[in-house]
Amino acid sequence: MENEKIHLRHVMLYEFRKGVSVGTAQKNIQEVYLDHAPALRTVKKWFCKFRNGDFNMEDQPRSGRPSVIDDDIVSDLVKNNPRITTKEIAEKMNVNNSSAFRRLKKLGFTFEQSRTVDMNKVCNVRGRPSSDRGRDADAGGSRDGED
Repeated sequence: MENEKIHLRHVMLYEFRKGVSVGTAQKNIQEVYLDHAPALRTVKKWFCKFRNGDFNMEDQPRSGRPSVIDDDIVSDLVKNNPRITTKEIAEKMNVNNSSAFRRLKKLGFTFEQSRTVDMNKVCNVRGRPSSDRGRDADAGGSRDGED
């Protein structure tokens, strides 16, 4: 993942040195890398850095709290149990669900929704359980509240 980021930054530098515009560079990269291409905003950011003479391809250190999640442990958990949930990983790593989800995504794991769905808990657009659909009609009332 990190190598891919560095590679794409070199591609952006190549486009920059060709003298093309940001939009053209992003379009050229998109044609080759498809879903892995950087967003237009990212290309703009890197072109700005290049114009300012900054050709360092590495990420700058960020301030903030360092991660408490060990990538090796998370990878081992998933390899030992491919059906493990983010909730289970979060509990084992003593972090919240969103932190576990972001780490799994960063490590390149893909996610599948459970194929088993409790249809009694599936909600429609109005937020009512699907089992409530049609109750108004069955009771003789209309959905608009007109009688």
